[in-house]
Amino acid sequence: MQALPEAELVKENRIRRIDKVLGRYYLKCDKNDCFRDWAKSLVRNRMREEFEAAQALKAAGIPVVRHVAWGRENNRTYLRSASV
Repeated sequence: MQALPEAELVKENRIRRIDKVLGRYYLKCDKNDCFRDWAKSLVRNRMREEFEAAQALKAAGIPVVRHVAWGRENNRTYLRSASV
């Protein structure tokens, strides 16, 4: 995964990378680099699940980190959340 020039790496492992962008947002990326991970992501999209779970908690009146958006590009899925 190509790093963003205005991003600071927070955490990275084989599956996921988290960057702090412009000091205001976190961008979480599921890499899905191997075929098995990519195929699993078609059935179970963790970024979408996390986004939807946060929306449900917020609707129930439970305070959560503000999740701004999630998306997919090729074999990667992304979740953008606001910095606290």
